[in-house]
Amino acid sequence: MLPAVNATTILQNRRPVSLALTIALGLPLVGCSDSEPAAVVPEVTVTEEAVVEQDTGDAASGEIATADAQRIEASLDSLANVIAAQYADGATVGTIPAEQPDATTAVPSFHLPAGVVESAETTADKEKLSGILDQFGQVLAANPEVNAVYFGTEHGVMLSYMVPTDLADDYDPRERPWYQDAVAAGGSVVWTEPYVDAFTGGQVISGVKAVYDDSSALVGVVGVDILL
Repeated sequence: MLPAVNATTILQNRRPVSLALTIALGLPLVGCSDSEPAAVVPEVTVTEEAVVEQDTGDAASGEIATADAQRIEASLDSLANVIAAQYADGATVGTIPAEQPDATTAVPSFHLPAGVVESAETTADKEKLSGILDQFGQVLAANPEVNAVYFGTEHGVMLSYMVPTDLADDYDPRERPWYQDAVAAGGSVVWTEPYVDAFTGGQVISGVKAVYDDSSALVGVVGVDILL
C-alpha cells in the first residue's frame, strides 16, 4: 500500500510530473492555481487503486482511478498530436463556429483576451482549430470524468469545449499557471493540484500538455478539467 499524501504536501510541491507516475510512485501532485485557493482545502489520499479527494466540507467527494487517469492522459496525447498536425503546412482549416452562449450542452467557443487585437495570427488559430472541433468533442465524450476540453494558443486564443460559462474579459491562457507549468514540462502530460476554476467557479484539477509544431515551435497548451 502506498503512503497517504497530505494536502499540505501537495500544495508545497509544484514540480510537474505525470499523474499516472505520481500514483504509481506515491508522489505528491504538482501545484498550480488559477486563482486564490479555495476556502476549504481537501485532504488527498493516494492509494494503489486511486487518487481520492475527500472534501472536508459538504461537497460530494470525487475520485480518479489510476486506469481513468491513464485513459485521460492517452486522450490528451492523441489530441495534442492532432493539433500539432493541424499546425503543419497545408492543413485543412474549418469555419469558425458561431457563439452559442445559451447552450445547455457542451459546445466549442473561442475567447480572445481584452487588449489582444484580432490579427492574422489569431484568425489563423481559430480557423485551424475549427477544422478539428470534432476531436475535442470526442475527448469529452470518451472521458465522462472530464467537464471541459480546451486549448490556449501562443497568440492568446482560448478554445473551450464545454457548457458555455461567463469568462472574464481579460482571461489570457498564457498567463495561467496551468499553461506555464505545461510549457515547463516540455511536452509531457502534467496534472495540477485542486484549484478554483476561472470558467465554472468550482474546484477542479487539470491535466495539461504543451503542443509543438513540426519545427518544434510552441503553438499552445491543450488541457482537460475535472470537477471535484
